[in-house]
Amino acid sequence: MTGNLITLAIAVFTVGLIIVWVRRGTIREKYAVIWLFLGAFTVVLSGFPQILQWASQRLGVIVPANLIFAMVLLLLVVVTLHLTWELSTAEDEARALAEEAAILRNSLERLEVDVQELKAVVAASKGPDSSAF
Repeated sequence: MTGNLITLAIAVFTVGLIIVWVRRGTIREKYAVIWLFLGAFTVVLSGFPQILQWASQRLGVIVPANLIFAMVLLLLVVVTLHLTWELSTAEDEARALAEEAAILRNSLERLEVDVQELKAVVAASKGPDSSAF
């Protein structure tokens, strides 16, 4: 029973912390949903441990703790895959932005060269020989 109370306290603390982080803008809502779901799931399991017992019997798992470990392992794999996908997307966006910045920098340098040439032409046309034309 004490273990369930500790688990319940940790789950409630986690849910509260996630809510505070969302309100402050520390984490984005799409990630908070996952953590809030997990926190709520943990609150339910710690409040009603017979659910875990029932699920482990239905799935043929002898020790309910092994079911929790298997679920956590599966969750870690899913979260790792999701974060890998997010990182790949961010790297693609960063590469595209770097390429666009390089193109814009090149365009700016060409414009600066054109302006310098134009200034030289204008300065040459205003020289002492310009009255002869």
